Amino acid sequence: MIRTGLTLLAVGSFALFGWLPRVAAAPVKTGGQVRTITVRPGLVRRTARLYVPTSLPKGTRVPLVVVLHGGFGVADGAAKQTGFDAQAERGKFLVVYPQGILRSWNAGICCGPAMKNNVDDVRFITTLLDRLEADYRIDTRRMYATGISNGGMMAYRLACEAPDRFAAIAPVAATLTISGCRPPQPVSLLHIHGMEDGNVPFAGGVGSKSLQQRAVAYPPVRAGIDRFVEIDSCGAKPNAHVNGKVTTETWKSCHDHRTIELITISDGGHSWPGGRRMSDKLDAPSTALDATATIWAFFAAHPRP
Repeated sequence: MIRTGLTLLAVGSFALFGWLPRVAAAPVKTGGQVRTITVRPGLVRRTARLYVPTSLPKGTRVPLVVVLHGGFGVADGAAKQTGFDAQAERGKFLVVYPQGILRSWNAGICCGPAMKNNVDDVRFITTLLDRLEADYRIDTRRMYATGISNGGMMAYRLACEAPDRFAAIAPVAATLTISGCRPPQPVSLLHIHGMEDGNVPFAGGVGSKSLQQRAVAYPPVRAGIDRFVEIDSCGAKPNAHVNGKVTTETWKSCHDHRTIELITISDGGHSWPGGRRMSDKLDAPSTALDATATIWAFFAAHPRP
């Protein structure tokens, strides 16, 4: 049982999903330091996995990337799946992997115990940012969020409800799952999606490979993109570029130097492109794109003005 301060959540709640994979909790081998951060937003005790590179630039503040695991996932699993520790080592930034309540995030209409019990995950993550800003020299103009599936949906929610904390977000295999997203300030957005995703279909609706007993009818991916095009006051039509299986659409004429980018992979499924396959229940990752390197390049190019 996990006590949230208001509600008791039983592991049996995951019967809603019909499947709970086993993910090894062994730490990822890296050259830097892996630490566990504990925060208490309200009465809730929450944790996150933090990776600190071997060396950081002296006398300067460094970027921070928040990586959100998918539904049924864990923080260590997100590190393995994405390889963001190694990217942080190369890019000299901190990367933190928050842990969801019973492997889920309350991202609006999705998913699981966190959504069912109306867990305030936005407060958890902003409290975590407060703690990290107090402990490390973080450049608050270069804080970013990414995640896959339920974690990518949570990244969207952060952009909607805490846009003052993030310069850009990069959801993968996700969609915007909260209504009334009207942030007071824009953020840059990179969205990556496989066109053969059977869990979160690009066109919306119930996924043919849904792992939930009560499957969610998701909004179309383009509905979320259109919402952010409007929020960021971008031009109506993007520039499009096709490279083999990968199509990139870019909206550049946005307010305050923001950018929106949609990358689709023609035969990509529900996975982290270029990453690690965490379960045989999930699609094999596409090799047409290195999502982690692509996301970091986008983040590095888009600090808060």
